[in-house]
Amino acid sequence: MTGNLGNSTGSIKRETAGHLDLLKQQNEKLKRDLDDLKCRSMRDNLMFFGLAEISNENSFTPITEFCSDMLDIHDIRGYMDRSHRVGKFDRNKRRPIVVKFNNFNAREEIRRASYNLRGTRFSIAEQFPREINERRKELQPIMNAAKQQGKRVRLVRDVLYIDGHKYTGNEADPGVRGNDQSEPDQLDGAVGH
Repeated sequence: MTGNLGNSTGSIKRETAGHLDLLKQQNEKLKRDLDDLKCRSMRDNLMFFGLAEISNENSFTPITEFCSDMLDIHDIRGYMDRSHRVGKFDRNKRRPIVVKFNNFNAREEIRRASYNLRGTRFSIAEQFPREINERRKELQPIMNAAKQQGKRVRLVRDVLYIDGHKYTGNEADPGVRGNDQSEPDQLDGAVGH
């Protein structure tokens, strides 16, 4: 009888472990799907950093003036759906402005023109969910090291490509190729540096 009980307990443990593994896999897939949905909901957004803030401002005004003055892109008001400052007001800090565009080509024109802002206190970036931003920050030192080695790098969402190959994190040196997954032809949300 003790043998049967031991077999039953072992069987239950194996079955429970199998169910637990399945639940973990499903949970990871749900997390990836949620990240993807968050990214898709933010794909028309850009974040503008460094713009001075005045109380009771209409956040469309500083964006249209900034794009006209700093980027030489005019008449963008019709391409903006919404805009707002992010975070609590602090007179010692300049809160970023998030802008949702209704025209992807206009958004991309502004994003591409943001390279003209290098060396200024201003910047423009794509908006990503917090989890994606954290992974991007982890990849930044690897990306910088690869750039210093003269490698061609692209950061697509939270995936780093070095010389056209996906960086997997298993490489001892950022110049070493990852697995055989090549850089996608269409780099949705790509930021090349």
